Amino acid sequence: MKSQRCLKKTVKDLVFEIDFFTSKWNLSHQRVEVNAEFKLWCKSYGKLPINNVIATMSYHPERYSHNGSYWYDISTEKKLFSTFEDLNSRIHNTAVSLCTQFENDYLTATENLFREHFDEYNVHLDFIAI
Repeated sequence: MKSQRCLKKTVKDLVFEIDFFTSKWNLSHQRVEVNAEFKLWCKSYGKLPINNVIATMSYHPERYSHNGSYWYDISTEKKLFSTFEDLNSRIHNTAVSLCTQFENDYLTATENLFREHFDEYNVHLDFIAI
């Protein structure tokens, strides 16, 4: 990732992008929090990924639905490794898997995105017009 806070891969005119965020409340050695978001956007809609987003998915801790924690806590080594394992698994099962599908068969992947993952990825309907 170097100094950037995102990972990107392009397949034809689609950009698969994962952005990482840090909490503005981070305090060194006390509480350090991160989260991530996956965006799929289309370059043919324009240069900036603002109005050309096709699908989005936010990565929050599993416990988010239980105790309201929006951020992954990485303030200890144990929590950091746990967060890495969780995000790595979720990103591979969602964004990387979807990207691989589009690389292998663009049309089938588009259909699968709409039929199987519409709600999960918050898919925007205007993508079908492409």
